[in-house]
Amino acid sequence: MTLVSAGADAASAPATPAPVSSGIPTNDKGFAMHMSRTSTLLSGLALTATLGIAACQNPRGAPVTPPTATAETPPPTSSPSTSATPNTYKAVKKPCDVVDFGPLETVLGKATGDLLPQKSSSTGLITFMTCSRRLGPATAATTVLVEMDTFKGASAEAQYRGLRTVQERSLSITDVPGIGQGAYTRIDPETGPHLTVYDGNLYLEIAALGVTAPTTRTQLFTAMTQTSRQILASLKS
Repeated sequence: MTLVSAGADAASAPATPAPVSSGIPTNDKGFAMHMSRTSTLLSGLALTATLGIAACQNPRGAPVTPPTATAETPPPTSSPSTSATPNTYKAVKKPCDVVDFGPLETVLGKATGDLLPQKSSSTGLITFMTCSRRLGPATAATTVLVEMDTFKGASAEAQYRGLRTVQERSLSITDVPGIGQGAYTRIDPETGPHLTVYDGNLYLEIAALGVTAPTTRTQLFTAMTQTSRQILASLKS
């Protein structure tokens, strides 16, 4: 590497263009920093819902504690699902309009409103869509968070594979067949049950904040699967 001295030589040296980022992490460190927005958003939702909490720790700021031996086991593992021809999915301005919470309401109770406004924002390459809904009795409602990312002219596989690789180092990952090109469930000890799906240019994640009952979690995974299929159908171009 040639070092340019200060003064006239530095002034005359041509500027080196900064590398252009694709917006998609390409290494483990990048994926760790880009870990699914779910944990951060769910922590924020919990803080908003519980006014007595003075501060909320980002669960990704420290290594995730593996589930204890007494935690329930997710459904039996099966091979990752695939679809022969990847689909293309569109971004929408009102993401809650394409989410059917019906299956989740069957498990958790009727919706009692949104804790945070729905949001759709774009970087030009990726559109991030978020919808949250509180389900069940007002005094003990569960916040369900749905995240949908669409990639312009690119597959969502890199994000899906990268985040999954980081998560499965400390959490139990269970493949779910028959949804898109890949899908799996996990139980995060800090944020609860999650379902993650990717198909074509769409990355989808559904999470239920703080659900601990094993029976309810099992029912939720079934309901999340039904809702995810409906979302894919609604966003398909």
